Amino acid sequence: MASQETWLAARLRQHLARPSVQSNLRAGGLVWLGGVEMALEVESSPGAEQLLARLGDLRFVLPSIEGDLRPAVEAALRRSATKTLKARAQELAAANGLTSKVRGISIRNQSTRWGSCSPRGLICLNWRLIQLPPSVSDYVILHELAHLQHLNHSPRFWAEVARLCPSYADAEAWLKRSGRSVL
Repeated sequence: MASQETWLAARLRQHLARPSVQSNLRAGGLVWLGGVEMALEVESSPGAEQLLARLGDLRFVLPSIEGDLRPAVEAALRRSATKTLKARAQELAAANGLTSKVRGISIRNQSTRWGSCSPRGLICLNWRLIQLPPSVSDYVILHELAHLQHLNHSPRFWAEVARLCPSYADAEAWLKRSGRSVL
């Protein structure tokens, strides 16, 4: 019982030490993209019905500047993630000779997982991977691709992960340190 209390106390300290996600997102608010926290830039032209928004190289349209911009920004990030994460997963599968084993790639809004792989070869990725550093999102994709060879977390699976992603321990450490909602 004492070990559980110690574990729980450590987890609570870790949770409280994490920066909280902003409740409302406004122009100039900070959003993570590609492992970098950047300000949401919003441009409006007199008489324009829509606003142009920018996060780094990502540009998109906002319906208005009134209220919380988080839903519109999240929708833009999800659209971008659908294109970029699918393409990156296909690229990594091809580079590692696994294309024939991938039966499909989907991008979803998972609340507790970064990714998953089904026994049928369906890879599911969390759209929030677009917000992580590229080396970390690549690790998650490669982790799921390794499940195409081993549908478990056995030593053989981890050997496959190490072959596909030699720096996986660094990415794992980053996820453990920063594994929080980043929007």
